[in-house]
Amino acid sequence: GVPLALTVPVKNVYADLAVWTNRVELLARIVAPLLGTNQANLAQRVRQGFARRGADPTPGALLLKRGVTPSEWTAIKASFASETFGLQTNKLSSRQRTLLRRLRRWALFAEDDQRRYFPHGASLAQVLGFVGTGANGHLLEGRWGIEASGNTVLSGQNGVCASSRDAAGNELAFCRTKDVTVRDGGHVVLTIDLTLQKIVEEALARVMSRYSPSNASCVVVRPATGEVLALANLPAFLPQQPGASPPEAWRNHVISDRNEVGSVFKVITLASALELGVVNLDQRMFCENGRWVYNQSALHDDGHRYDLLTVRDCLAKSSNIGLAKIGLLVGPARLYHFITNFGFNQATGIPLPYETAGFVRPPSNWSAISITRLAIGHELAVSQMELAMACAALANDGKLMRPLLVSRVNHADGTLWSRFDPKCVRRVVRPETARLVREA
Repeated sequence: GVPLALTVPVKNVYADLAVWTNRVELLARIVAPLLGTNQANLAQRVRQGFARRGADPTPGALLLKRGVTPSEWTAIKASFASETFGLQTNKLSSRQRTLLRRLRRWALFAEDDQRRYFPHGASLAQVLGFVGTGANGHLLEGRWGIEASGNTVLSGQNGVCASSRDAAGNELAFCRTKDVTVRDGGHVVLTIDLTLQKIVEEALARVMSRYSPSNASCVVVRPATGEVLALANLPAFLPQQPGASPPEAWRNHVISDRNEVGSVFKVITLASALELGVVNLDQRMFCENGRWVYNQSALHDDGHRYDLLTVRDCLAKSSNIGLAKIGLLVGPARLYHFITNFGFNQATGIPLPYETAGFVRPPSNWSAISITRLAIGHELAVSQMELAMACAALANDGKLMRPLLVSRVNHADGTLWSRFDPKCVRRVVRPETARLVREA
């Protein structure tokens, strides 16, 4: 219910070159202040417009300024309505009166256009994305984020009229050869909670300030439904001015980056072992006093020399050796099955462009020590979104949900177009297994 991206009407202002033909300096002096531009630059642009037309007998029109607000255009028209253009209005001949009417009406004219407005600035920038000008030069077109993936719904349809007009500029309705009715774009409603989003963005800003990383990102998911409540990336950019920031700021690190995640992955190894029944939480594992050599390669528990730990404590204390031994009990084929079944190695299907799936090699390509490294989150690359959904599955009694970012789409009048309900991808572990992992 909170507007995140809106289309506002604007005007594009043109010069009718047929009217400017031998009055470039005069009109440039009058028009430049109204458009907030330099008189000399404006006169030069008009002359260049004439030069480009060459010998064409119909000079046409020249775009002078985009994005003029309706109120600004009203003020410009009012100024023109009282402009004398250097003529003595109390001593006008019939020809001069015609000229004055023509100058006031056609020296400048405007066409309707649109501009996208993002009321919350850089907030949610990589999710919302940005727009550009469509192929026809008028209709907005999504280029990034939801603006791109939802472009068909959001863009609507331009109204087009092909016709003729008389010498005074009035349309000759009986000459109309094409008439396409305008259709307003629909509304895309997100699952994002803007209050949560801003809390997350403030937290990431503190991280950026304190540690100066190249980027920081966070995703908040409701486990039972897969709803994405917040998704933030820093550095961000202003969606209204995407070109003012480097393209790297546009990147949605949550879905587009793959990382070797390390110890966060240990819950997946534990869930696999508990599901198979090869361990229980109170079973003890010998953690080799902090250093273990397996297949001629040493593995350490950094800074600790654990002796015997329960499986529960292996997770609580994040013992590399303990979880590696649990991984060996699961075995290569079964561990690989659980890793992929939890959604790693495949895109989550979130409706945003440029999602990158994680990467896990099949056991046939593992080395002699790979299973002990995969068990603790090494030798694989996963996206932040994949990891969040896998952990959410454990919070959701073992049901892996598809991330839900768009809750519904409405027609322009607010009536429902389509609704997107939560979708369970599959069950990855039994409810009792998920409960045990949460307990640990």
